[in-house]
Amino acid sequence: MPEVREAFSDAEVAATYLVMHQLQPHLDEGEFVRRVSYMHEEGYRLAAVTEKDEV
Repeated sequence: MPEVREAFSDAEVAATYLVMHQLQPHLDEGEFVRRVSYMHEEGYRLAAVTEKDEV
């Protein structure tokens, strides 16, 4: 059953990259993870719908 999970770690953020890349195709995975990490410090929260540990 699908569930919504918040992405905290770099690995969890990276798992959302393929979906987020559709919205921000100019970012590579490493840059995306770095930006989200920085935004986390400012209060940004990233969530993803997962099913069987897949985004």
